[in-house]
Amino acid sequence: ALAGAHAIAMPYTPQGDERKAILDALRPVAVEALGAPIEFAVEKISVSGDWAFALVTPQRPGGGAIAWDGTVCAGDVSHLVGGLLQKKNGAWSLAASALCPTDVAWVTWPDDYGVPQELFE
Repeated sequence: ALAGAHAIAMPYTPQGDERKAILDALRPVAVEALGAPIEFAVEKISVSGDWAFALVTPQRPGGGAIAWDGTVCAGDVSHLVGGLLQKKNGAWSLAASALCPTDVAWVTWPDDYGVPQELFE
């Protein structure tokens, strides 16, 4: 085992209320960029300690397509939204986000925010 590895809580996939709270904390940034209403098709959510990483595809309720033209996501093929969230005083808040990034925007987040790399794997 690696020295200090005991300090890292192994990431897990949240369910139920915790999952909803994380997605609800991420939603405003997508709504601001793409208009309401937004729901997410979840590609990945992982939690380690007080940090969460969510990778989602925004859509209209019921799976409806978003009109991407004229948004920050115009011309992007993945339409992914990545979010790094931190739990403070029992509530999740958005620490960083990337809408339709042209590269893997969150590759620097472990260093930038001091979060475990395992969260993103």
